[in-house]
Amino acid sequence: MSNLLEKASIITTPTAYDNGKILSVKPAPSLGSELVVNGTFDSNINFWNKGGGNVNPLSWDNEKIKITNDVAQLNSARQTITTQIGKTYKVSADVNSVNGLTPRLASSNPTTA
Repeated sequence: MSNLLEKASIITTPTAYDNGKILSVKPAPSLGSELVVNGTFDSNINFWNKGGGNVNPLSWDNEKIKITNDVAQLNSARQTITTQIGKTYKVSADVNSVNGLTPRLASSNPTTA
């Protein structure tokens, strides 16, 4: 008879029993430290820079960064962070458009050390 562990692709530790069943909870993956500085815009937009366009389109508006934009300017808010090849990063953002333009979250200009 073959060993069950040789064929298992996921092994979990039982954490509870219920009505003759073994229950187990898959642990949530742990995340590293936050790389973005002032990503919640609590009281200002410090550490954020404008990208594109010829005017300063960035302003702070009630715990949000506001980017004044039109199709010709292609303004953006940017921040440089350092990442490492081979690592996985989680990126999330809440983005609103008030004028019908399509907001984007993007990475650009990767460099290697």
